[in-house]
Amino acid sequence: MYYESNWIDSFPKNYQWSNATLITKRMAPTGSVALDEIDEVVQRLHQRAGEPHAWWEEWCAMAERMEKAADEAAAKGHQATGGNYYLRAGKYYYTGERMVPPGKQKLGIYHKSLRCAQAGLKRRYPNLDMVDVPYEKSALAAYFLKSPHARGLAPTVVLFNGLDNCKEMNVLFAGLELAFRGFCVVPSAATRSWSRSRVSEGVSAHPAGHGAWPRRRPTWSIRSSRAYRSGNGCCRSRFRYASSSPHIRTCSRHCCVSCTGSSRDFW
Repeated sequence: MYYESNWIDSFPKNYQWSNATLITKRMAPTGSVALDEIDEVVQRLHQRAGEPHAWWEEWCAMAERMEKAADEAAAKGHQATGGNYYLRAGKYYYTGERMVPPGKQKLGIYHKSLRCAQAGLKRRYPNLDMVDVPYEKSALAAYFLKSPHARGLAPTVVLFNGLDNCKEMNVLFAGLELAFRGFCVVPSAATRSWSRSRVSEGVSAHPAGHGAWPRRRPTWSIRSSRAYRSGNGCCRSRFRYASSSPHIRTCSRHCCVSCTGSSRDFW
């Protein structure tokens, strides 16, 4: 099927759809999406451009296909293959969930995304643990990605996502490269404004961020290792607790990493 578009603007007349599709394409280097599957969804959406519900219906349909294939592969003992399918299912559910208004349907799709993403991460990255990061009187859901190349006590980069992605994404597009370079990585869910965009009214953000994680998870603290912090200005104000720690140093510029010690050996 021919449709008017380019790599950046898959839907020249619909900025939201184009932007969300581009974010999904951006995950291709991590193996958590497949470009032919994205193109299949895009073609279907062009045929349904005037239907408001088409976005989540088509992305979730693709996610269900991947999830079914993942379940079948895992049941046969093909955990690596199942892990790949789970990662793609999780990303497609997350993409479809973007355009759903806050409510039970949105939360339900998000939980499907979490279930698949975590099943994929567990199978593909055995050096990754699910942890809690203490925050005020509660905790933030997070992952702890251990570097396979670190020598001794390794510095740790803490990643906070914005409104257009999640910890299941930045653990891949940022965490894998950082871990390869010798850093441990803690991708953590943001809070407050992020939670309001994803969770229905009256539902706590923290259970949604944890998804189906086991009740008892390890607790990770910035005081337990040398820690670096990466994030933008809006995250800095939310996570002001980090500034008071001697193990972490914030910087005045957006989107950069600052540290309390030398990182030459890790780059």
